[in-house]
Amino acid sequence: AFRYLLDLPIELRQQIYTFYLDSLPLTYPDLLPSLLLASHQLHEEASVTWRLSWPTAHFKLGGIRHLLRFLTRIKHPTLCKLRHVSVINLPLDLSPDSSNPFDIWFDPPESPKPFANGYERPRHIFDLHDLLPLFPGLQLSTLTIYDPFYGYQGADYQETACHALGGLVRSQGWKELIYLVRRDWPSTPADSHRLPQPSTWDALMKQRDGIYSGAGVQIFGIDTAKRRTSMSFTFPTDGQETSDGEQPYEHVEVRLTRGRGVDFVQERGKCNAAIEYLFQYYSWK
Repeated sequence: AFRYLLDLPIELRQQIYTFYLDSLPLTYPDLLPSLLLASHQLHEEASVTWRLSWPTAHFKLGGIRHLLRFLTRIKHPTLCKLRHVSVINLPLDLSPDSSNPFDIWFDPPESPKPFANGYERPRHIFDLHDLLPLFPGLQLSTLTIYDPFYGYQGADYQETACHALGGLVRSQGWKELIYLVRRDWPSTPADSHRLPQPSTWDALMKQRDGIYSGAGVQIFGIDTAKRRTSMSFTFPTDGQETSDGEQPYEHVEVRLTRGRGVDFVQERGKCNAAIEYLFQYYSWK
C-alpha cells in the first residue's frame, strides 16, 4: 500500500492532479492552487496539468479592480484560454480623493503632463463593459456577474443592475453572461428614462446575432429552496413592464446568450474616450 502521494507512480499522480485541478474554483487573490505550493516537486509535476486545466477552471474575482489586476498579469495566450470567470460588478473608481490613485495601476510618467483642468487628476469611474476592449482575445464561455448590492436586503440595486446590463448586452468576450440580482427584478416604469426591460435587451441580442440564432435574454427567479422559475414579462396599459405571476424570490438570474456560431471573441477596438485620454500618459505595470 502507498502511504504518501509521492510514493505513487508518476502516471497515477498525474491522474490525481488532473482530477483535483479540473473545474477547480479559485478565489482572488489565491489564484494558485494549494497543491502547487506544497513542495517544489509537486509544483514541477502539477504545473503542466494546471496550465492545461485553465479552460475548465473557474476564477472567482472580487470587483472590477481585481479582474484588471488578474488579466493584466497573465500573458495573452493564457488570457485566450480563460473560459469561466465570475466578478462582482464594483466599478473601477479612479478618484482624486486618494493620495495617489494611480500607485497600483500605473507607472507615473517621467514628467507630469497636465490634464484638461490643469494638473488636477480628474475622477473616472469605469464599468466592466468599458474595460473589456482592453483585452482582445478574451473568449469566455461563461461570465458570471454579481450585482454590487447582491446579498444586501433593501439596497437600491435597481439602477446599477439596469445600467450594467445596458452596457454588457452590447459587449463582447463572452458566450453566456449570467447577472445575479438580489430579490425582485427591477421593472421599468413608463415615465422612467430607461427603456422597457428585459424586452429591449432581448431585441438587441437578436438584432446583433440573428432572430433564429438562439440569442436572447432569459430571466429566472430563484427561491430559498434554489428552485428556478422562468419569469415572463408583459406590458400593462400604463406602459409598465411587470412579471407574470409575481412572487418573492431570494434572487433573480438574468441570463444573456449569444447566438449559435457567432464570433464572440473580444476584438481590439477603441475604448471609452475617457480611458483613452487617461492612458495617454500612464501605462499598465
